[in-house]
Amino acid sequence: MTRLVIEGESFQKLSSKALYESEYQRLLLSNAESLFPDFHLASFSPLIQSEYDNRRPDLALVDKELRAWWVIEVELADHSMAGHVLPQVEGLARGRYGTDEAARLSAAIPALRMKEALDLLKGEQPKILVIVNEERENWEDELRRVPASLMVVEVFRSDRNKHALRVNGHYPELPEDILTVCRRDSRLPGFLIVESPAKLPSAGVASLFIDVEGALTEWSRIDVQDRVWLRPHGVNPLEGLSGPFNLAHTADGRLVLD
Repeated sequence: MTRLVIEGESFQKLSSKALYESEYQRLLLSNAESLFPDFHLASFSPLIQSEYDNRRPDLALVDKELRAWWVIEVELADHSMAGHVLPQVEGLARGRYGTDEAARLSAAIPALRMKEALDLLKGEQPKILVIVNEERENWEDELRRVPASLMVVEVFRSDRNKHALRVNGHYPELPEDILTVCRRDSRLPGFLIVESPAKLPSAGVASLFIDVEGALTEWSRIDVQDRVWLRPHGVNPLEGLSGPFNLAHTADGRLVLD
């Protein structure tokens, strides 16, 4: 039997049928800050109209910086993909979200003003996220066609009726925060000229560790009068690439150059 041990306390994995969907949903909401620290998570169940009939979501997830939002369908693993999950998700993905839905969203999230909610809904369709309490074969492939993403949040319980959650699958990604554009210096092969160095760590920092095409690389910041460069340590990881490049700060704190 699968179990977790946390600070000496043992937690046993619950069956996918051990909780009602409403209980599972309340458990997700009560752990919102731990599950989604960069987001507002709230109950959100207006009747959404679409070409696939009307559908009600369960939750909404809103980036605290208002860059993106998700409509969430909470499911138990014994639900039918073809008979229930897919029709529900397809309706939500192609639904119409307007003033009424913005009002419901703003009411559910006190930090979200009505104007902000309206602006959020004026953009692209919300992303769709399905949260299920146990992994199921082929669910991810089926949902990808919608498109929708799948997050697995399994529930464990201790003898003292405390709960622990184990998270797998897709985690909502936030847009990268671009710090500056960098371009090659034709006079100094391998060096990058930093166009806006104000947001970079100061020159006194020993090294900058930057993700380049999935590999962690080490760089130094070099300041000379009115110009700032980035110089790679060792082999140039940008060999063969012309640029310019965006240096971005991801939501989890990494620096990424692409």
